[in-house]
Amino acid sequence: MNLRIIQVCRKPGINFSIEHVFDTINRELEKRCLIQKRCLPYAYVRPYGLLRNLLFALFKCNTITHIVGEIHYAALAIRYKTIITVHDLSFIDLNSGWKRCFFYWLWYYFPLKKAIHVTCISYKVRDDILRNFPFVRDKISVIYNPLDPRFTYSYKKFDTIRPVILHIGTASNKNLERVIEALKSIDCELRVIGKKRMEYVALLNESGINYQYKSNLTDEEIIEEYRQADIISFPSLYEGFGMPIVEGQAVGRVVLASDIEPLLDVAGPNGACFVNPYSVNSIRSGLKKIIEDEDFRNSLLKAGRQNVARFEPSIIAEQYFDLYKTFS
Repeated sequence: MNLRIIQVCRKPGINFSIEHVFDTINRELEKRCLIQKRCLPYAYVRPYGLLRNLLFALFKCNTITHIVGEIHYAALAIRYKTIITVHDLSFIDLNSGWKRCFFYWLWYYFPLKKAIHVTCISYKVRDDILRNFPFVRDKISVIYNPLDPRFTYSYKKFDTIRPVILHIGTASNKNLERVIEALKSIDCELRVIGKKRMEYVALLNESGINYQYKSNLTDEEIIEEYRQADIISFPSLYEGFGMPIVEGQAVGRVVLASDIEPLLDVAGPNGACFVNPYSVNSIRSGLKKIIEDEDFRNSLLKAGRQNVARFEPSIIAEQYFDLYKTFS
């Protein structure tokens, strides 16, 4: 085990999904090479915190370094070969004015220019990067996120009378408002997992929908929510990947997803009921078809079980290991 890689990640916090992804990868990678994690000391985008993080990267990264997500700017202080993984371009896609300019240059342009290689988690992210930063064309590759192996198949008879619909995420891009509107005429139990937002609580109370709203769940509690669900609701407006789709497929649940990239690619052909996320009627029709059409449900489940094989941690880890060897 002569190959040593430093992985740089954000300061641990509430939103730790990227780091969970690489924990899954590293359990396989550590069979092949030595992985040393370095978590930046500051989480907030303020001058003092940025400077301290850059100094940390300067002195703590003394071999091939992999920045595993979001804190791309740390590459500017690293003196060794640096790989950057980009999960999405939300910092520039969802900002405008001086904020967009700030993130464009400091979070993307200069770090990507300096990196020896750039990986991204979907072809949609790759295309977005190339549209904005064409100079990375000769040093970019796609490596999917892996499925957490704790998400395993769990049989549950589908409840056609009052199905449990699990909606993951409450950020604005997760489209919960349209899901609530679509469910007003459907007898179901909606379970929402994510940060509690009072505007959604008010909408749910007004809707008459039978619901539960849960926050700050452990990984094990989230997996149990998947097992108790009949349908996974994920008609998102914007994603870099869309892991809840694969997690739902792995557990053996029917998935409702947006007909946009990268969700079409991640779900695989016929792996989900695809709907127009901007149309309440489309979301409602998709849910009704899932509930009422058993043959349709079974076809989605079969395609989903076949699709999850693409995201086995050992496959993803092998791709990163090959990349590390290339630059060792």
